[in-house]
Amino acid sequence: MTGPPAGTRPAAGGRAPGRSTRARPPLIALVLALLLTACGAGAGRAPEPTASGELGVVTASDARALVAALCEVAARAGTDPEGAGRTLHDRAHEELHVLAAAVEPVDRAAAAALLVAKERVEGDLGSDGPPAPFAQDAADLVEAARAALRAVGLPAPPCERGTLG
Repeated sequence: MTGPPAGTRPAAGGRAPGRSTRARPPLIALVLALLLTACGAGAGRAPEPTASGELGVVTASDARALVAALCEVAARAGTDPEGAGRTLHDRAHEELHVLAAAVEPVDRAAAAALLVAKERVEGDLGSDGPPAPFAQDAADLVEAARAALRAVGLPAPPCERGTLG
């Protein structure tokens, strides 16, 4: 019978150090659960389309939410410019920058048109009372955003009936 290598002592229970004869069921179960979850998550569904740039990722859900917010801005532009401005800043401003950064490597012209349209609307809101072209500038921003989204293969839904003033 051979013992442990010279200079080592058997561990408790007579095993050599570093060796275990006992399986680790909790660890094995955890690994299997993680693998099954990773492989099964979203089974049968295609992954959501995304576009990314240096400011972050734009998902299809983000795209739909952005268009909805911009449609609301455009719908409110003629009757509630202050509300339109709040909607723009609260629900679309940052997202427009993220979208422009994602579009820029693919279609620089679309990214530039988006930023120019955004600047026009912000300029309208920053003046003493929105100027006459505010409603048209807001509608143009919706279209520039939709064109940018199409450029990166994301959904660019039209405004729902009655939401684009």
